[in-house]
Amino acid sequence: MAKTVVSIEGIESIKAYRKTLSDSLCKAGVFKMSSWEEAVEKGLCIACGEQALPKCTTDAGRKDYYITSICEVCYDKLYPEG
Repeated sequence: MAKTVVSIEGIESIKAYRKTLSDSLCKAGVFKMSSWEEAVEKGLCIACGEQALPKCTTDAGRKDYYITSICEVCYDKLYPEG
């Protein structure tokens, strides 16, 4: 299997895109928070506005929260399996 290498610039580009997208969705009223930064600073889910980590019960859920700022419960509603 080939190893994937991601540059620092690529990671920063992804972070900037995530922030821009999240902030746009917040401003549009799709999410409860007013900005991605507000959610991250307060440890809240941008989708439901509640404390996120207590609602992240698996390792995958916690990892997804740190990527998306969406708690596991909301993430599972937005992206159901199957």
